[in-house]
Amino acid sequence: MPAAISKFAGFYGVEVEETGSNQVANVLSLSINPNPFPRTVTLAYNLSRPSRVECEIFDASGRRIRELYAGSQKSGSQSLTWDRKDDRGRAVNAGVYFACLTSGDMSTQAKLVVLE
Repeated sequence: MPAAISKFAGFYGVEVEETGSNQVANVLSLSINPNPFPRTVTLAYNLSRPSRVECEIFDASGRRIRELYAGSQKSGSQSLTWDRKDDRGRAVNAGVYFACLTSGDMSTQAKLVVLE
């Protein structure tokens, strides 16, 4: 039976699957551009295999501000855009926020700085 080990370092989530004598590493990395940003920001990532993906934005106190995406995606390069709005469509204030990306058993996060 395959075993999965998840490790987290910085903005990378690493999952190592062991099947027999083979090891396959899946890396989940999150790239933010531009950062800091005044209006919109792009969150780019690469999926090594099709999986369920969730991406949420949290404020500095840990309160969820926005669910950007929740669903299945194909493998390959993916990106999401945050328009600086919360789940109710209201613009958020300038400050520090965090993007949390989950794919399968892996998770990673990145700091976002919103400018006036």
